[in-house]
Amino acid sequence: MIIGYVRVSTKEQEDGASPERQEDMIRAHCAMHGLEPTIITDLGKSGFKLQRPGYQRLLKLCAEGKVKCVIVYDLSRLSRRVRDTLEFFDTVVGKHGVDFVSLTQKIDTSSPIG
Repeated sequence: MIIGYVRVSTKEQEDGASPERQEDMIRAHCAMHGLEPTIITDLGKSGFKLQRPGYQRLLKLCAEGKVKCVIVYDLSRLSRRVRDTLEFFDTVVGKHGVDFVSLTQKIDTSSPIG
């Protein structure tokens, strides 16, 4: 399963990286690679909090071994805290072996140059 994770915390934020724009970018990336993503969305949820329903669902699916790759538009959509982002990488990417792609930062753990 390929998961596209989309998050915005406020209505004002939607102007720059609206949920629709994030999802469109994730779907375009997946289409170029012949993938079909499942989109998990947290709307109106702060990136400073980890108790977001969509984020918790994402973590659960990864822990269950159901996820091959997580794709985000930007690292800030995943979390607003460096420590939480590093913990995500340690647990999800390291422990569960899930690949990770951030489109804006051009991070792709599924390839040697990513």
